[in-house]
Amino acid sequence: MTTLFFEPHITGHRQEYINHLIDYISENQPPGDFIFIVHPDFIRAGHSNSQQLKIEALSSPRKPGPRNATLSSGNLQPATITTITTTTTITTITTITTTTTITTNNILLRSLQTYRLADRYARQHSADHLCFLNFNDVQFALGLFRPKYSVSGILFKPFARHKRDSFRHWLTWQRKYLQTWFFVRNRRIQNLFILNDHKSADYLNRTFHTTIFQMLPDPVPKLTPEPGFDVRAHFGISAERKIFLHIGSLLKRKGTLDILDSLRFLTEAELSRFALLIIGHADHETDIGIRKRLPSTGNRQPTTCIRYHNEFISSSVFKSCMDQCDLVLVPYRYTESSSGIAGHAIASGKPLLGVRKGLLGEMIAEHGTGIFIDESSPACIAEGLKRALSDDLT
Repeated sequence: MTTLFFEPHITGHRQEYINHLIDYISENQPPGDFIFIVHPDFIRAGHSNSQQLKIEALSSPRKPGPRNATLSSGNLQPATITTITTTTTITTITTITTTTTITTNNILLRSLQTYRLADRYARQHSADHLCFLNFNDVQFALGLFRPKYSVSGILFKPFARHKRDSFRHWLTWQRKYLQTWFFVRNRRIQNLFILNDHKSADYLNRTFHTTIFQMLPDPVPKLTPEPGFDVRAHFGISAERKIFLHIGSLLKRKGTLDILDSLRFLTEAELSRFALLIIGHADHETDIGIRKRLPSTGNRQPTTCIRYHNEFISSSVFKSCMDQCDLVLVPYRYTESSSGIAGHAIASGKPLLGVRKGLLGEMIAEHGTGIFIDESSPACIAEGLKRALSDDLT
């Protein structure tokens, strides 16, 4: 039995999910071969369980190329094959290599091209099962194609919770319904996992008379803080300021720009009482948007209010930032899906600021410590920040 995991992206918690799988294989020794097709920048160095695995590079170093190449860029680098040998299982981690250019923003064409790329690796390795760690990439394609191997994946943002309070939202709901109906007919799909959301899984199974949808708890790894790392000293934040942390993938849909725009609704006295610490990887468009809103462009926010770190950080530094902040900001525009950042904040016992509705709102409510806002807008976020400046963050 050969199982192939396909994940051509690097942002978000993708490395975390892959590490969960590798650790499970290492510790439980299931029979069969497990192959991971991953982004060229996937690095497992420094992982807490790396000593359990023997890691050996088998191919020549990759040729020069853009470091942050992703599936959308088409500039994917030559493969580097790493074999992880456990007692009974050999797991191969192969980075993406292709001459296929995937640059289109068209959802349908992108789905077809992504599927063809994954299928190429599945056939190359004679896979019996292909798992898409982001099934959303290939929803349309799996409605058309019936591969010889079985398929599973993680489905993000299922339409079950999507609102229908306007004509545009109703059209989106209908599109997602038809798309789901289309791929559910594919009998090669064994399971589709929905993170932390049993309500959506049950709804989809009832609606489409199937059993393929399953709730999957989104695991939060037990991270160890960086020894001696002081967030305030590292980022120059004085002791009298609270630390409001926005971390992870920095995107418009994650509310990153809305958070910065919310500062315009606060007084100078309120701005002087906290530091907004923004850490993570921003795509090109969002990075430009962030920099336009920084004080150097003439905006009135004092420089001391904002700390922007547009880079990946180690898991230990990430944990230190979580442990030492006062509030984690997750004012996501789409609240239908689970949030790994929210899971980490909850594990660190930190309050969250987020929208009241959706699965994310339910997570905050179950946590019992947080600040709810009605929607992800600058004005609403500003009201939430004002409440957070009180001593009681509940």
